Amino acid sequence: MATVRLSSQAKKAFAVENSGQASGRGQARRSNRGGNRDVRGYHGWVYPVEAWGTDTMNGGLVMIQLPRRSLSAGLAVFLLALSLLACDRRHLPTEFVACSDLSGGWEEVADSTCLGTRRASLLLRQTGCTVFASSAGLKADVTLALSDIDRAKVSLTFPGCTGTATGTASVNGHKVDAQFEGTITGSGPTCCGHVKGTFLWLR
Repeated sequence: MATVRLSSQAKKAFAVENSGQASGRGQARRSNRGGNRDVRGYHGWVYPVEAWGTDTMNGGLVMIQLPRRSLSAGLAVFLLALSLLACDRRHLPTEFVACSDLSGGWEEVADSTCLGTRRASLLLRQTGCTVFASSAGLKADVTLALSDIDRAKVSLTFPGCTGTATGTASVNGHKVDAQFEGTITGSGPTCCGHVKGTFLWLR
């Protein structure tokens, strides 16, 4: 049940309708005092009006009773909007994680079951949170996927060989310390089957 307070202009319009001065669609139909009324207002719309024991047309207070189906539909839409808003808020990011900038020149100390311990220089390239390098010490292309401020997933592919090696690394702006393991096969001299190792990058 919604209570609507009419403006003075609306009161006059209803008074005109009640007095019979309005034509056609503007006429008001009343039942007995204390019962229900149907008020035909502007544009021919019919509003069921519940009387309040006095002349509500002149008193200025009108109780408009909306259909129950309309109220239910409105409530359902309102609840759906609230649930969508709650869902959006739940999926909003709570913090922003900035990946370390690792691009540039580094020194490498690499050790693997295929090539032993080797030292070399390497250049890191970075796109977003992904870092790429060609390791001379490992004879491999290395990819770091930075997954947190100080952690990364490691993937190595070996040119001329089939298979990959994977692992994890701890990362900061001056050091990358990683371990990896995998299986690589092929006819090349570096395709040694099971491979396991570590590498340390410093700058």
